[in-house]
Amino acid sequence: MLMKRLLVACILCCCLVCLNAQPISIQLDRMNEFYIGIDNPITITASNVNYKNIVVKAENGIISGGPIKFTYSASKVGVDILTVYKIANGKLKKLGSVPYRIIRISPPVFKIGTYGRYQKVKKSVIINQEFVRAEFENSFFDSKARVDSFTLVVTKIDSCKSIIVKNRTNKIGDELHNIFENLQSGDIILFKDIFVSYPGFESEEIEPLTLTVE
Repeated sequence: MLMKRLLVACILCCCLVCLNAQPISIQLDRMNEFYIGIDNPITITASNVNYKNIVVKAENGIISGGPIKFTYSASKVGVDILTVYKIANGKLKKLGSVPYRIIRISPPVFKIGTYGRYQKVKKSVIINQEFVRAEFENSFFDSKARVDSFTLVVTKIDSCKSIIVKNRTNKIGDELHNIFENLQSGDIILFKDIFVSYPGFESEEIEPLTLTVE
């Protein structure tokens, strides 16, 4: 806990840089890191400097917007350095630089109906679904994910035989509906080889989902 508090304090201190008696403030509006694939809002100010004369540059990402309210877009995972300048006599004068970590968004979770983790499911719920989806859990940003394809494997409790169907969309078509109609208690439903696209990532495989029919 102590180390965590020291780390947070260190990050906060890094957000305030003093050079030539002109401190700059770089405030990340969401967290203390940048996320690849989404717009990261930041607020940048400098003491005794007209906000219209502030210029911000990044070594790897892209800075847009301003003044004061800017948006940072990361190009890759790693570390980037934001440098703040002021315009003086038609030239850029450096006020300070701050390094930031760039991390990826946690992958979304595959869901059908209300089910997104291993659990028992009701047949009546499964057969009424028209689509599957992928959702970000415990996320502080509004980002969308699209299911590109998945493989359905249904293992029958009475014969131990498996029905395997490859689905190349997020829509549950007639073939899958027919399989769901014939589900019985104890059957195991496995969604695997799930590929989704979301900001910063195209057709990435995510964790499978296993369900057991009540």
